[in-house]
Amino acid sequence: MKAGRSKLISKQTRATLFACVPDWNLSACKSSEAILERFGYQRDSDFKLYCTVSTQRVNSQGLQLRVDEAMRWLREVAARTPMEDVAVWQMNHLEQRLSEKHRETFWIKARAEKRADGEWFHLESVTHTRNPNLPQLERMLGDGTVTLDHLIKRTPTGRAQEKGPLFKIDRERIAELFLGAPRKYSLQA
Repeated sequence: MKAGRSKLISKQTRATLFACVPDWNLSACKSSEAILERFGYQRDSDFKLYCTVSTQRVNSQGLQLRVDEAMRWLREVAARTPMEDVAVWQMNHLEQRLSEKHRETFWIKARAEKRADGEWFHLESVTHTRNPNLPQLERMLGDGTVTLDHLIKRTPTGRAQEKGPLFKIDRERIAELFLGAPRKYSLQA
């Protein structure tokens, strides 16, 4: 089951598909810590790299994704002149992660409401998907529908802690990633 807010500051949120570290043997950066050192930034008392990386544009840290169809790799690059490789994922490993994580999934959408006594959730709908259409993942990475989020932060001990990398999808496009029509159930009375 995957749960998400239906709206967050009046815009749709993205859904996390899965986490998957790069193939460090193929990557120029050999760890999350190396990526943090090259592309991280200081924010208040934290040194971190919290950013979204897409094939569609270079982000503020100079990072972009590239689909290498010939090698069947997803490359993260520093879009400089000359371009520098950062990390590599093998497409078959990403497809395997998608298949393991979402063989059958219930995507729950809830509306959050802040009250004096805390935050309350009103369940709105459930979408049931099964059987990922694995070739779609490469296409959706290529068109920017699926993106990657880095959530790397230096801990008080000086080590890097990575909560991902997280592969995410626009919620309204989830159905395209699965075989057959998803079933949607409204939970509103």
